[in-house]
Amino acid sequence: MDFSELEAIEGLRWSWHSWPVSKPEVSSLVVPLSILSTPLMAFNELPILPYEPLNCSGCEAVLNPYARVDYVSKIWSCSFCYRKNPFPKSYAHINENNIPAELFPTYSTVERVVDACSPEEELTALKRELLHVITRLPENALVGLVVFDAMVMMYDLGFTECLRVVIFHGEREVSSEQAKQFLGLHHMKQSLGKTAVQKQGFLMPVSDW
Repeated sequence: MDFSELEAIEGLRWSWHSWPVSKPEVSSLVVPLSILSTPLMAFNELPILPYEPLNCSGCEAVLNPYARVDYVSKIWSCSFCYRKNPFPKSYAHINENNIPAELFPTYSTVERVVDACSPEEELTALKRELLHVITRLPENALVGLVVFDAMVMMYDLGFTECLRVVIFHGEREVSSEQAKQFLGLHHMKQSLGKTAVQKQGFLMPVSDW
């Protein structure tokens, strides 16, 4: 698979396809290491893994396609800290021709959903970490808050007088264009032209928080 195919799958473009492995190589780079990301890229297929992630016992990194795997000994080496980790019994069936989804070269990342039914102390710690991550985003990065169960709830982060939420029924199909109309996002594509962007608070830049 070439770089253009990977870019079409991942939505990522790298300034370099080979990373430096020493300080002299880093200092000789004319263009710094960077990644151009397309966070709202549309995917034709989004597989869901019905099991927990497998973490490194040393650095807590998740098993990924860049890890080195010994299928005979059922051991994988972390691509970050190089610690060797044994596979659990649930991975006993894996081999070179039957690899788990985490090792597919086309599945470079695995996203996790936050379960709001967790104990309060866990949610408190999670909220603290999420807020910390937001503070490290660029000031022009857009942030939104979506909560879903039987309904899908979009929070208006820019409305300070009271809590304002737009709720979509979980059993009713709503097109992306209808959702944009409800949320006041239908003019955002014109933001680079002369038409002003309709004021809304569902997607807000970090600088406005």
